[in-house]
Amino acid sequence: MHNTAATPIEIGTLHLKNRIAMAPMTHGQADENGSPTETMVTRYRLRAEGGTGLIITEGTLVDYPSSGDNPHLPGIQTPQQLKGWEAVVQAVHAAGAKIIVQLWHMGPFAQVSQGPETIARGDGQTIQAMSEEQKATAIAAFARAAKNAIEIGFDGVELHGAHGYLLDAFLSHRRYAQAPPMHERMVFPLQIATAVREAMGNQFVAYRMSPWAVDDYDEHKFRDPEMLAVFVGGLAKTKVDLIHVSTRMATAPAFPEIDPKRTLAGWVRSLSGLPVAAVGSIGVTVQGKVQDPNPALQLLDNQEADLLVIGRGILANPDWADKVLSGKWQELKPHS
Repeated sequence: MHNTAATPIEIGTLHLKNRIAMAPMTHGQADENGSPTETMVTRYRLRAEGGTGLIITEGTLVDYPSSGDNPHLPGIQTPQQLKGWEAVVQAVHAAGAKIIVQLWHMGPFAQVSQGPETIARGDGQTIQAMSEEQKATAIAAFARAAKNAIEIGFDGVELHGAHGYLLDAFLSHRRYAQAPPMHERMVFPLQIATAVREAMGNQFVAYRMSPWAVDDYDEHKFRDPEMLAVFVGGLAKTKVDLIHVSTRMATAPAFPEIDPKRTLAGWVRSLSGLPVAAVGSIGVTVQGKVQDPNPALQLLDNQEADLLVIGRGILANPDWADKVLSGKWQELKPHS
């Protein structure tokens, strides 16, 4: 039994039975109106039944024109969408887990590509600069989506501020002809976090961040601990409850020339003073063999992270949490 991972934890208003969470993963299985389907209800229910403490939903589009790129991505605005999500929430709660919805605007990768400046995208398409009016519309859309989530029973929300999507695009030096300093780049993402906090009252709010983007796995937008401290310190002031740190490998050192062991999650936790969730290649399959998740579990023991977030492994193994927490990780099935 992994004592820390199996220990209950309270983060803000969120009360979790253990420290294992399901990662947000996009499947495009909503109906043509963006409403959650029975397939989605089953997917989340099975992971809750398998012992997962927290479910983080796939990215869910806010009510902003062309915020996505696929009609089968879920939304959280229309009565049909809300009814579909309510069925998901009820199924997860009945299975003993908590669930938060990840709020998403695809930004540079949306149907209408948008970002902080008008600039060429890697594939030759053009990202259009958002006007101040469009920014205000987006801020209101995130706040409205957060309110909707709480009204239908979600235990909180997560803001998708990672991987090059809208909020992250403003942080990335790659999205500017000449990037301004971090304290200027982070203004818009933190305005959204602040608006969501105001809309949510004391309800749980997480923020997902990353050093990389989906079109550039080698991007390093936080060049040193000082730059990272500027951002996560500002994020802490918005009163989010948790920072979800997405890396390619959760156990890898972030600034090895300064500290050969401390992970990005560990740096964020120490610099922000906030609870942190870590994700990235935890117990993944390599050459057909499931890798030992114990090195990642040590992040909890070492207080570098408060939650571990599992992606592909939990898709192949709905009972990932039960198996790992009982010391039976060798029984896990490889994922493709």
